[in-house]
Amino acid sequence: MPGISYDIKRMILGAYVIVLPLFVISQNKIIDSLEGLIKIEKNDSVRSLILIDLASNYSGYDTLNARHFFQEAYRINRANNWDYNWGYYYQWYSNYLYVRGLYDKSLQISDTALLFLKKLEKSSNLAIRNAAAFQVAETVMGIGATYGAMEQPEEAIKKYQESLQLFEASNNPQKRRKIATVYNNIATVFFLLDKYEKGL
Repeated sequence: MPGISYDIKRMILGAYVIVLPLFVISQNKIIDSLEGLIKIEKNDSVRSLILIDLASNYSGYDTLNARHFFQEAYRINRANNWDYNWGYYYQWYSNYLYVRGLYDKSLQISDTALLFLKKLEKSSNLAIRNAAAFQVAETVMGIGATYGAMEQPEEAIKKYQESLQLFEASNNPQKRRKIATVYNNIATVFFLLDKYEKGL
């Protein structure tokens, strides 16, 4: 990282060394909980969402399990016409591709997720409409991260700002945490561009 002192690099590395084990423990608890739920859930729509959550939680470190759970969710979704489940599936599958460095494919799959999720903007079911709007914001934030990884900072910032507006309009209880994440991501892009004052 050009322009960063050795001490700052050590602090960043130290933070990862402290935080990573906590993340792994937390991740394992989430996976254990989801695997318990999938054993007892009978509703296919809910099973599909649990399988997608399992795939997304495995995608960072266990490719075989991630692929298995994505395939199971795909099998259930294919037999049904659930726009929300398809949007959720493609949103997390795009993240899976992003983690593997397949950025162009990730962007294509994100666009597919948005097509399904945006169909629900006019849903008569308020809960579905709100859930879909939140997933649209999540997907747009993921597109911003993908552009950042592709070293296209202007596009990344544009997508982060779009997701920020979507999260701010949301009534999801997680919105504040997501808004904080977006601000952090924007600051990181400015930091990497050596525009420190804009990142503050």
